[in-house]
Amino acid sequence: MLFTVVDQARNDWLGAKVSAKDILVDKWATHQWLYFLNNMPEKLTQAQLAELDAAFALTQSHNNEIAHSWLLMSVNNWYEPAFPRLHEYLVSIGRNKLVKPLYKALSQTPEGKKMAQKAFAEAKDGYHR
Repeated sequence: MLFTVVDQARNDWLGAKVSAKDILVDKWATHQWLYFLNNMPEKLTQAQLAELDAAFALTQSHNNEIAHSWLLMSVNNWYEPAFPRLHEYLVSIGRNKLVKPLYKALSQTPEGKKMAQKAFAEAKDGYHR
């Protein structure tokens, strides 16, 4: 039931039946947010990402798991407004499971590799091994 609501919300938004700001998320738990984000299509438009970010302040999420999913989506769709937060995240989070996928996604482009190298040089001593 909890994930059915999330599926419906995602499908309604993707189908342009509702705007992101009209999705009722105030009672969503972290797992529902992760399910919402992790089951989005691989490719989203810049307008779609901006709408989600404006509605839910995902770039500024204080939940590290939600931020990870959002930032990974941002890298995969090259959503530049999230990149300052991405750098901050990479240099402040030590958990390998949260940063490794971001580095891998960044490594797919020359621009991303430069971003990854800069963050890694700053953060490597704080990463868990």
